Amino acid sequence: MGVGLLASVISAGWNWPPVLFAGVMERTRSLMLHYRLWAVARVALAWALLWAVLGAGRGQPHALWLVAGLMLALSSAGGCSILAFMSVVSDTIPPRLRGRFFGIRYLLGGLLTLLGAWFVKRMLSEEQRALFPSNYGWLFGASALLQTLAVLAFSFSEEYPRRVASRWLAPIAQLRRGRRLLSRDPDYRSIVIARLLLWTTSGLALPFLVPFALDELRVDPEAVGIFLPVSVLAYSLSNVLWSYLSDGPGNRILLVTSGLCYLVVPAMGLAAPLWSSQPAGTFLGVATSPAFWWMLAVFVVAGVSRAGQMVGHTNYLLELSPERSRQTYLSFYYATSVPLSFLPVLGAVLIGEEGRYEIGFAITLLLSALMLWVLYGLREVREDESGTEGDGQ
Repeated sequence: MGVGLLASVISAGWNWPPVLFAGVMERTRSLMLHYRLWAVARVALAWALLWAVLGAGRGQPHALWLVAGLMLALSSAGGCSILAFMSVVSDTIPPRLRGRFFGIRYLLGGLLTLLGAWFVKRMLSEEQRALFPSNYGWLFGASALLQTLAVLAFSFSEEYPRRVASRWLAPIAQLRRGRRLLSRDPDYRSIVIARLLLWTTSGLALPFLVPFALDELRVDPEAVGIFLPVSVLAYSLSNVLWSYLSDGPGNRILLVTSGLCYLVVPAMGLAAPLWSSQPAGTFLGVATSPAFWWMLAVFVVAGVSRAGQMVGHTNYLLELSPERSRQTYLSFYYATSVPLSFLPVLGAVLIGEEGRYEIGFAITLLLSALMLWVLYGLREVREDESGTEGDGQ
């Protein structure tokens, strides 16, 4: 529960700052200057986190609380720079190339995650445990280095001249403005509702696919070492398809298609007990069964659908939001997800020690169907060749 709560707090850290800085961003002529300032903070916090982790391992008092605080601060610093990042991407990359941009970004990021998983496994192996906290130091050190390289690379991006708002709006005014947008723009209202449903379904059931496979289907515990990498690989490779749909037919088609895949995941979870758990050979040294292969397919579909929703939501929102009010569109969109960051904790309470996984899957199935219905009602939003804004903006 404690780990889940910490993960929820970190997730919330990415979503709460944008609404505080939306007014500042509207009054800022150079968004890259804003990004670079927060990039310095993110780099400093990443390396400070390494120092805190080493201190926690050596038994320094309050070091664990310091680690938790720095992780929250690090994610919040990322949230402070996300408006600048999204705005610069929207201004510099044409709509028909953004799918390719985010698709390649998620594709390479997912493949690097597989390499990172191997590094984590090596650092936390039996041979390395005696070197604690140095083994964790290597992990957080590598993370700090990669974050430094990532923000440094984007810091060299150039931006186009932009119009500046005539007056500054306080965060409470931004929230009121975002609420008015919900009533005036049906497509914005739908994409916000769809995001809320996506976060709800993700938090209530999907984090519990692994314990469900282990507890209810009696899958070999070592199968987790296959399920998760395969899911990441499916997430990565599926971006080839999603980027094509985003740049070609459009993001509405992308969202509906990946939403249908998302609906399949809880349905397959409910059907999983129908498959036998009796041993049926081995795969990569892991004992298999019909239930094992079924759950492997579940993880593949989960990875594919998650990638499609990420690409689709990001690109649809960027196309939907006009330049003059983009900061409000983005900041309110993120702010609505802050309370839902704690849904994994609620999911743990709902499922409980008794393992009521079927209840979680059933609720997720109903909400996923509702999400698919909302996505189906979206209009396709795409700038035309003359550069004018399409319907819904």
